[in-house]
Amino acid sequence: MEKEISISLVRQGASPEWWNAASLALMEVAKTKLSFTTDDVWEALNAKNPPECREPRVMGALMVQASKSELAFPTPSFRMSGRGVCHNRPLRVWQSNVMEGGNVLHR
Repeated sequence: MEKEISISLVRQGASPEWWNAASLALMEVAKTKLSFTTDDVWEALNAKNPPECREPRVMGALMVQASKSELAFPTPSFRMSGRGVCHNRPLRVWQSNVMEGGNVLHR
């Protein structure tokens, strides 16, 4: 229950416009890459010049939503972030459940 409350509070740090842009960026990445990290999603999102987000941790809430909707699922693997703001920390690798026109792949 605490986790859901925390995710909800973080989610409120993003405008609906940012959330929609981030969701589209995530879908774009999931359709083109079998495995990816949030670095890939941030790159796709930033290419679209999204509105500013007050809460960068909201990307975690987006990935939780992606897992719940079965768009992607977390793997046990990690990759080091290439984004300076992440200070080269390890990022979870996600596996896409959709590719090529939105067809669902089976795990």
